[in-house]
Amino acid sequence: MVAASNWSSATIVKARIKGTPPSDAEIVEMLVDAEEFVCALVRDNLRSTITFSDEKHGILRECVTNFACAEIIAHDPSQYASLSEASLCADIHWATANR
Repeated sequence: MVAASNWSSATIVKARIKGTPPSDAEIVEMLVDAEEFVCALVRDNLRSTITFSDEKHGILRECVTNFACAEIIAHDPSQYASLSEASLCADIHWATANR
């Protein structure tokens, strides 16, 4: 079983993507992967060392949400009119997550 996401939610991700999203469980798995990626980048297990606060940690929410959105679009670009449109949307989410 995948641990719950501490920094974002499937509802937030679904609001940002076009078409039919994957299941909540699949989205949460992507969010947890994104959280672990951020923890690896900063070399600290932030998932267990911080108490999440929207005011203080909103940037973490934005980052993991955009990572998950990019992963969803890359996994199933058929919800977009063309592959170039899907690629552009995924690139925007990826760039926003990496800023």
